[in-house]
Amino acid sequence: FTIISDGHYYSEGCHVMAYYIAVGGGSVYKVTTAGALTTLSLPTGITIDSTRPARMAILDEKVVIVNAPNRSIWIDRIGTIRPLGLTAPASPVVVSNTGAGTLSGTFKARYTFRVYDTETLELLLESPMSPLSNADTLASERLLATGVGISPDNLTGLVRGLYRTVTGGSAIVFPWAELSGNTATAYSDDISDAALSLVPAPDELGNPPGSQVGTYMTLIAEWKGFLWGVGSEDPDTLRRSASGLIYAWPAAGTFDIEPVRFDQYGITGLISRRDEFGICKRNIIWKMVGSNPDDFELVK
Repeated sequence: FTIISDGHYYSEGCHVMAYYIAVGGGSVYKVTTAGALTTLSLPTGITIDSTRPARMAILDEKVVIVNAPNRSIWIDRIGTIRPLGLTAPASPVVVSNTGAGTLSGTFKARYTFRVYDTETLELLLESPMSPLSNADTLASERLLATGVGISPDNLTGLVRGLYRTVTGGSAIVFPWAELSGNTATAYSDDISDAALSLVPAPDELGNPPGSQVGTYMTLIAEWKGFLWGVGSEDPDTLRRSASGLIYAWPAAGTFDIEPVRFDQYGITGLISRRDEFGICKRNIIWKMVGSNPDDFELVK
């Protein structure tokens, strides 16, 4: 068994009940301090390899489990298991004009898959962006996006998030609309640029290491409010999540740990300390210092 402790708040009061998460025999369990065992349901298609030890980390009351699952997972306070990242959209939408409206100019669009908590409406997961669409020029018309993809991760609370450019069709997109569920493939409206969010699409979206078919994350740790992980496909590379987010792993948060391709093992351990983060290889130990992405630095 691999065991990690956590805690949750009962909704009817402020009492905190400690419990454990355990992985063993191909299953994930929630264990009370009295020893009561509850088997947690794994999402469709996710299995536990009992020959690989589970490795875990906690970020913002979410327990992340890697290495043993064929796809990295996380567990919320009530014991629901979800994948750590969503499959990215493979194809772009097609934008065109449709009917009379108020939009004029050239526009492009993108979309993501999102999962919300159906009770609190908290955003739990968001996939990487789709490829950028074609450009289409409107003259007092409505903007139509067709070919919005269907997510293979058909989870409760799943929607598709649409993003579009402002007039001019640059590559910068802003939150536009949401398609509820996982069936509709088209959306249109003529809301103005001024009606879009003032904040552009997040630039830190990206799936965690070990998300490719046939790969998995081998190591995971939390440090300074970030998750740090290593994927089986690139054992010499350390990657971090966005601050406080388990599902967003930006390309900018990538660190090659020397010596690269020296052996088959790559990074063999991660050590979280208060002000330093140890990164172990078989013949060297590096440490990460700093407090945020602007000043993170590797020291031999």
